Amino acid sequence: MALTTNNTELNDFLKIMDVADAINRQNKEVDNQLSYDERKTDIIKRLKATYDTMGKKVSDEELAQSVDVYFSKQFEFKAPAQNLFNSIAVAYVNRNAIWRKKVLPALWGLGIIGAVTVGYKGFSHIAEKAKEQNVEDKIEQLYTNKKSLSNILVAQEKSPVIKSMPAYEKETLNTNIQVAREQLNTTETFFKKYAPQGSSDNAITSSNYKSVGDQIPAIEKIIGDATTKTTQAKGVITNAESLIEVRSSLDNIIAAINKKEATTSLKQKAGTIYKDALMSVENRQLAQSQSYVKQLNSINNDINTFNQETRNLEKEYSAITTVAKEKLAKEQALELYTAGKQYIYAGDVSGLQRVTSKLTGIENQLNLEYTVFIRGGDDRDWTNDRGERATYYYVFVEALDPNGNTVEKSIRDVETDQTEKVSKWAEQVPEGVYFTVKEDKKSDGVLDNEIFAIKEKGYLNEIIKYTDNGRAIQRGVQMYKWRRNE
Repeated sequence: MALTTNNTELNDFLKIMDVADAINRQNKEVDNQLSYDERKTDIIKRLKATYDTMGKKVSDEELAQSVDVYFSKQFEFKAPAQNLFNSIAVAYVNRNAIWRKKVLPALWGLGIIGAVTVGYKGFSHIAEKAKEQNVEDKIEQLYTNKKSLSNILVAQEKSPVIKSMPAYEKETLNTNIQVAREQLNTTETFFKKYAPQGSSDNAITSSNYKSVGDQIPAIEKIIGDATTKTTQAKGVITNAESLIEVRSSLDNIIAAINKKEATTSLKQKAGTIYKDALMSVENRQLAQSQSYVKQLNSINNDINTFNQETRNLEKEYSAITTVAKEKLAKEQALELYTAGKQYIYAGDVSGLQRVTSKLTGIENQLNLEYTVFIRGGDDRDWTNDRGERATYYYVFVEALDPNGNTVEKSIRDVETDQTEKVSKWAEQVPEGVYFTVKEDKKSDGVLDNEIFAIKEKGYLNEIIKYTDNGRAIQRGVQMYKWRRNE
């Protein structure tokens, strides 16, 4: 940053200023010592005016006392305090390097302190230098931005994906790059003059920083417009890169599908999606082609699931035919197995999953083996859905396997119409059975006839074993959460 318009170096200029300031201080000191009263009056007058502008009231006596105290200590020596100002003084020998970059902006930010410390003229000088430095910083930042954009444009021109672009896409990319470069080129003269080699220190002076600063908004707009074009060029390249990635994914997925065993329908569906996807890539429809990748992936996953469910279908059906002892179970299994074969032929994965799930349920039910024991009973007054209030009789039961472990089964509660898996619940029984159970337990606390039903392996349903007058009772409704009478 030059301080003069001739070729005098900054260091020499500052030294000359130091000599001039020393001579000036000597002359003023003689005058001050010879006319202290006049000097004091003048200072009080100026201080009062300063405080008035600040809106603060200070009496003449307080100002006079302050001036006396100040001048009484003027020639006392005090060791310098180890603070920020002392550090700045120590760094004075390096002032040429740090003056413009560090000291001036700081003193400008502390303008009030600067005014009191160095006086109005010093403060004004610092303020001007800070403004000058601000202009330099903006220019250097704009230069950096311009250089960065230029490098980006060079890289964009060399992008390897350009060769895969259709002609109209290449033209769009080249147009954006060309416009951006032309915009940046219009700033060459400005930066060569005011930021040679990226530095404005010597090009910006106290005499030209204002006029140069007025040009900055125009340069900022040019850089901003060039940035927009560069971003648009990047968008073209990014789109092309994404389409290349999509094409690679499509090729890999279809290759994996072709290596797998699958029904003709699934492979045909995959082939159709693949062809449609290639068309969308050719038409540069990125979002659509990405959607096809998801669809093809879904079919690939379906094939994996389909193959597993096909194996499950054979496995479950074979297990059922082995364990089933009743015709009903075998008929249900055969019906589901036939439906599963149809789903395999159609390539319907979800349909096949539903069938194998039901077959698994049948197999699990056939393998269950437990006994339902009566544990007690109670009656309940309840109003049904038709508004009919009556007394219902229940026995409390519990399901245990041959090893004495509880067995959970799905029970629908007649009053709430909700189903839950429980090992204990209540079974509705005829009134006579209820009183029989009640009297049986009342006699000695132990039920002689405690078996309500038996579930044998190989059968779907329980067999009611509790009899009334020599006949097995008919099953009624159930409750899994007992409620006392209302």
